[in-house]
Amino acid sequence: LLALIDASAIHIHGALLAERLPDQDDEPFLEVAIAGEADALVTGNVRHFPARLAQGMRSVRPAAFVASRRG
Repeated sequence: LLALIDASAIHIHGALLAERLPDQDDEPFLEVAIAGEADALVTGNVRHFPARLAQGMRSVRPAAFVASRRG
């Protein structure tokens, strides 16, 4: 499964954030979401991505993301 994902993936290199997040282990996810111009960062830890630090990237919970994609 991982080989299939890797073969069809778009590889993105994120840039360092201007400010640190509360949980610094989460920074690579936001960096890549911003660099890849994602519609949203889907996470169960939205509180780890405060809007004031997210540089315009919205964070949504998985259920909200799925619900927004349903017609």
